[in-house]
Amino acid sequence: MAGELIRQWGCYDLTSNSSTAPHPHLSISQVPGSWLWGRAFPAAGGVCYGAPFRVPDNATLATGIKVDLLVVDDGKATTDLGTAVVFGVRLKNVVGGTDGFSTTDGGPEVVAALTLPGTSGLAKILTVSIPTASLDGIAAGSTGLIQIRRAAENSGDTCRGRVLLAGVAAYAY
Repeated sequence: MAGELIRQWGCYDLTSNSSTAPHPHLSISQVPGSWLWGRAFPAAGGVCYGAPFRVPDNATLATGIKVDLLVVDDGKATTDLGTAVVFGVRLKNVVGGTDGFSTTDGGPEVVAALTLPGTSGLAKILTVSIPTASLDGIAAGSTGLIQIRRAAENSGDTCRGRVLLAGVAAYAY
């Protein structure tokens, strides 16, 4: 059945796959005015976070996987409100003993943009649809790796400040 939840990740579930990124706990901030915490993605880009997952044996990947990113501003600059941020998501099929985990391994990166709300501390969901052709061979029963980065070099990313990623969910479609 399409729409099945594959996996959810909180900000503490995502780890940096860059040796130059700050210690994982230093890149987590509280969402303004809430109890929610999020993984920081600076305007300069260059930070990529990832986590493993397993697709359930009975999942139906008819057209691919949809990844929902819960994004919020960091509350530092009002000039960031109402601006656009662009994220890239890449999925990697993990085949034991044969795979590396660089930020370029896996299927092609799929990018999507969202406009931040005009009020600080309000979250928005960015859905990134990854078609079957970009799944790197991921199928029902596969183990995979999700890689998420802010594509700040993309001309559509007009936010000059940091944004927070408070949660991620992946669904079969």
